[in-house]
Amino acid sequence: MKAKADARAEELKAKACAKGAGAREKAKEKLVQAKERLAKLKAALAKADGEKKDEIQGKIDKAKAAVAKAKTANAKYTAACTSTSTP
Repeated sequence: MKAKADARAEELKAKACAKGAGAREKAKEKLVQAKERLAKLKAALAKADGEKKDEIQGKIDKAKAAVAKAKTANAKYTAACTSTSTP
């Protein structure tokens, strides 16, 4: 009975992996874009002064949140394709 359940779980996992391939690619792309934006904002912060620094710091905080969100999405789709069966 357990073997049948394990086989079914692997089958569902394979379907989820195949279905999420496009989403996984989008998640990777969003992660790269978020990291690039964060790097640009950090460079701008180094050049800025006064009120502009506060404004850029707010944008950096949002960019950090976007990076974290993209990492989570990327991990979710990657986990769907990682085998968890034990030999």
